[in-house]
This record gives sequence, structure tokens and C-alpha cells, in this order.
Amino acid sequence: HQRKLFHKAVKDAETEMARWGNRVLILDERNFPEPTIEKVISQLERLKASTGAKRAIILLDYLQVWPIPASESKNLRSDLDADKWRVGQMKSLRDATEGDGVLVISEARKPSGSSDTWAGEMADVMGSARGLYTPDMVFLFLPLKDAELAKAYGLSVEDKRVVDNLKKRMMNKGIAHNKLKIVKGRDGVERISLDLTFWYQQSRFEHGICTDWDNTQ
Repeated sequence: HQRKLFHKAVKDAETEMARWGNRVLILDERNFPEPTIEKVISQLERLKASTGAKRAIILLDYLQVWPIPASESKNLRSDLDADKWRVGQMKSLRDATEGDGVLVISEARKPSGSSDTWAGEMADVMGSARGLYTPDMVFLFLPLKDAELAKAYGLSVEDKRVVDNLKKRMMNKGIAHNKLKIVKGRDGVERISLDLTFWYQQSRFEHGICTDWDNTQ
């Protein structure tokens, strides 16, 4: 039964991709070496022309790997200078799209000391402050803390072994609980927070904290 459901899901996905796949363009180092703003805009215009789409969204993953030409790198004396240059490139990309959305992913600093919280605050975003005050909106994507996990599953957060055991079972099931927060928004954007469940063996997100998988609770 599970195998039939899997094959049906694959067939449905292939049908959907056949319907919408021509509207998605993935550029990487194999088919798009040495990217520049001008090249990206050229590809964007060609895609919109070929599909008839009036609007598009650009997703760049991720900011810190955007290449710096040798002619520019010789004038950059530090990582901070390089970061400022890359943020300037993203501003140029935004302005060149004439209204299309640009979503840029940035690295977060690794937790220091005994902390296990990734990207808990805006200050955890890598690079200079320009990477935070330049965008119209800033999202943080982070895992639930131990206390939040314990509350969701009705466990005692004081017993670390119980929470650690839950994490191991979640790993075996290919499941992770995360939170997506809007921490900055202009023009009256509401700063909301969404709980998400990520089934990473299926590359699938589910809204809310799904606990139904754990029959031992």
C-alpha cells in the first residue's frame, strides 16, 4: 500500500512539473558559470518572454558565495568589505528587476559556547549590518528550542535525556520542527511567526508542529 502511494505521489509530481516546469529556471555553476547581475537579468527576461509571465521571483542561495570578480576583489581589504560589495550587488539586482521580487538567503553564525540556537536573532546573520537594513523584509528560519519541543510533546524539559531521546526518534523518522519568523518588515508588515514541520527525507514542509508520527507518546 505504501509503495502504491509513493508511486502515485511521484506520478502526480511529474504531472505537475510537466505543467509548470517551464516556468522554473535553475541556474548553477554547471549551466551558469561566473554569474553577474547583467547575466541574471538577461536570463530573467528570456524566461518571462518564453512563458508569457509578467512577474517573477528570483531566489539566490546564498549571498556569501556570490562571486567577486578579480578586478573588484583587489580593492576589498576585508570580509566586511566583501560583504558590503555583495549586498550592493543584491541592491542592483533588485533595482534592475523593475518590480520582481528578490529573495536572498544568507548564512547564520554558528552557535557559540553551550548554546544550541541557530539564527535566534537578527545579529546572528553573517556579514555587516547592511545585509539586514537593506532588505524590505527579513526572515529567520530556526529550529525549535528544547523547551519548545518539550512543550509541544508534553514532556518535562528538566529531564534532558527525555528530550534528547525525542530528538533521536525524530532523526530516525526524518522529521524536524522549525520556526519561520518575520523579524523586519516595512510598510506595515506584520511580524508573525510560523511553526513548521519539515520531513527532510521527502523535502516536504507541513504547517504546524506535527506530532502524530510518534505513536509512543
